[in-house]
Amino acid sequence: MADSLAGRLKREAGEDRAKQINLAYELAYQRKAKDDERQSALEYVKDFGMNELCLLLLNSDEFVYVD
Repeated sequence: MADSLAGRLKREAGEDRAKQINLAYELAYQRKAKDDERQSALEYVKDFGMNELCLLLLNSDEFVYVD
């Protein structure tokens, strides 16, 4: 799923990492990324890649609906 999300981000947001991150937050969390989240995500992507960021987003507590 993370690989599919990363592919979608590249198709829809192009090569701009900031746009990809904004779209990732909107798709995963239905909200815009906060400034500090965006900055942390940019640094994370530089070290680990967009696929790993997508995996991180999809495995976070915010993604899972807790009743």
